[in-house]
Order: sequence, then C-alpha cells, then structure tokens
Amino acid sequence: ALLRVELALRCATHRFEQVVHDFYERYLASHPEEATQLGDHRFDRRSGDPSAAGVAADRKLYRRTLDILQAIPASSLPPDDAVDRAILENDLRARLYDIEVLKTYTWEATDYSATQGVYVLLARDFAPLAQRLAAAKLRLQAIPRTLAAARANLRHPPRVFTETAIAQNKGAIGFVQHDLDDFIEQAPAMKAVLAPARARAVAALEAYGQWLQNDLLPRSDGDFRFGKEHFDQRLRFALDSERGADEILARAEADLQATEKTMEATALPLYRR
Repeated sequence: ALLRVELALRCATHRFEQVVHDFYERYLASHPEEATQLGDHRFDRRSGDPSAAGVAADRKLYRRTLDILQAIPASSLPPDDAVDRAILENDLRARLYDIEVLKTYTWEATDYSATQGVYVLLARDFAPLAQRLAAAKLRLQAIPRTLAAARANLRHPPRVFTETAIAQNKGAIGFVQHDLDDFIEQAPAMKAVLAPARARAVAALEAYGQWLQNDLLPRSDGDFRFGKEHFDQRLRFALDSERGADEILARAEADLQATEKTMEATALPLYRR
C-alpha cells in the first residue's frame, strides 16, 4: 500500500512539473521581452504580440494550463508542490480576470511601451554589445507593429493613463534618437546596421504620439477606479488571500495602534532616564 501511494505521488509530481515546464516555456517564448528581463536570452531576437490575436493566444494558454492544473488535486502532491500549484493557479486566474473581465488591454495605455524590450537588451552586459545591438535592431523593427496593436486595442482609457503614455512616448523617442548613441559609440560598426530600423521606429513613435494626443486623449473618459467589487477581487489575487479590503484595513489599523502603544511603552522610560 505504501508503495502504491509513493508511486502515485511521484506520478502526480512528474505530471505537475511537466505542466509548469510547458506553461513557462510557451509563456516566455511568446513574451520574449519578459524572458530577457528574467535573464533567459533564448528569445532576445523576438518581440511579443500585444495585438488582439496575441491577447487571445494568451487567454487560450492560461485557460488550457488552468484546466490541466485543476485535474491534478493538491492532495496528490507533496507539500512544496501543492503550494506551488496554488500560487500558479492564483496567477492564472488573475491573468484571466484581467483579460476576460477587466479587459485591461483596452485601457491600460501605459502597457504599450514600445522601447522597453530594446532597453532590457542594453541595460545589462550579458553578451557582447554588438550581439545585443543586433537583437535590438529586430526589436526596433517590431515597434510599428506594437504601436499598431495599441491603436487597435485602446478604446476609452482613463485620461491620466493616456497622459502618462504621452509622456512615456516622448521618452521613447528620445531613447531611440539619442540614448542609443551611447551604446553605438562602443560598437561603431553597428551604426549603419541600426540606422534604417531607428529611423522607422522614430517615425512610428512620432505618429503614435500625435495619435495619442489628437485621437485617444479626447476620448479618454474611462474611470481609473475599478469599483469595490473589482478592487476586492484584484486585491484577493494580489495577496492570494480571501480577506476583503475592509478586513485588511481594519487589521492594519489595529496593528498600527498596537505597535504605537508598544513603541510608546518602550520609548518613554528610555526618554525619562
């Protein structure tokens, strides 16, 4: 009987580990900028797809992984894996909530930062600079596609989000036009290689800035407040806790009062002495 239990445990553990492996392999391959940020440089020459098709592919991946995960009971796993399973399930549910319920891709104007993927290639010295700049060229070439997805996806964001995106876009133009020179000076042979991609990226960013200002900003009448129901759900996902905002606030205020009393009780005798 013990052997059967041990074999079942090993089988469930192997299955769970395979689910986790497959999910992150697919996720990092389709979100190469995040992979670069995490130090996985297999996909440095790729760019993610923030279009509606890319969002749909994300949703399909999250839903499929969640379905497979739920077929592996937590009780069939060792304690450490059971905890990891709960963390991954919560993360997948949060991602699906953002896509299916909040539809953040239609109003999070600041999520379409077109140059972040280029910056993460250059911020760390993980490979020869010429190699990183060659990858940066490919991501520069993808900037017009990213901005086209933003135009297609964004509907009625909160005004402050669009205003922030306008400011970010100006910084992105400056990064491509000027800041890249600091790196190119260290690898001068890459200047001509990067020039066409830089020029197209700047033109796309400038046109996008005009669109943000003249088209999106006038219709940026969305409310940045989620409302209590959505806020509570987002908070549950963020903290992985069933406690609501009111209970968390009450506990925090009680802890603050108790801590202040303890501090006073400790400090007052020291002050008198």
